[in-house]
Amino acid sequence: MKLAHEYNNIPLNEDCYLVDEKYAEEYESMYISVFQGQKWQPIGYVSFIAIRAVHEQSIELSWYPNTYDRFHEVCIFLPRSKINQCIGCWQWSWKPTIFVESNWLNDLYAKAFSVFGMVDAVGVRKAIQDEQLSREKLLELRSKVDHLSSKYPNISFISFADSILIKSNWTVGSVHNDLSYTYRPEAFIEVAHQFQIIFRETLGLDCYIILTQGYNEYYDDNLLHISETQNHISLNSLGAPFADLLSIEKSAQGPI
Repeated sequence: MKLAHEYNNIPLNEDCYLVDEKYAEEYESMYISVFQGQKWQPIGYVSFIAIRAVHEQSIELSWYPNTYDRFHEVCIFLPRSKINQCIGCWQWSWKPTIFVESNWLNDLYAKAFSVFGMVDAVGVRKAIQDEQLSREKLLELRSKVDHLSSKYPNISFISFADSILIKSNWTVGSVHNDLSYTYRPEAFIEVAHQFQIIFRETLGLDCYIILTQGYNEYYDDNLLHISETQNHISLNSLGAPFADLLSIEKSAQGPI
């Protein structure tokens, strides 16, 4: 039995598919053939998702852009206006399938996403009180961060001496565009380890790093924007990821 799900009854927290609406009729024809005893045939390009929440004008999805060599989850929002229909067939293990507007799906695979990080030294206030920090040490720290950043040109570094913001963009790509899948989260683990070494060598302090991710509305732009007068630096990002970083930090430092 084929089942059409109304918008407010789209099933939550289970495996679903995201498919271009142009394949809807082919899917229906194919499953009618399956019901009549013919073999199931793949159609089009399937994106793996799970619906986490249904809002008035959008649904919140966990999107899994890569399930082949890593299992990576990205939170995205699908506008209600871009949904054609949601159907499935529980008797034939046809998972709920959301057919969406072609342009929206193509744009999703063309977007750039970002990983954001915050590096912070531990015990800075006490080090200042004990006069353990000096201009020479801070200059050495800056120099070593310069050297580290030169090894990772795809990551931007914004430093405040004892605190550093880092950001890197990545793309998913698909058969419909010429973008490559460039997600490499292990680079941030490498950078985190290097920061630990640098802070210990220069300031004699430990540090920690907090990471988050999200989509980047500046997806056609560079990692950074620096004004012609050199006194305005934009991270080309909304502030939400940085609010997430602070929220994670507050939770991590709270009572267990």
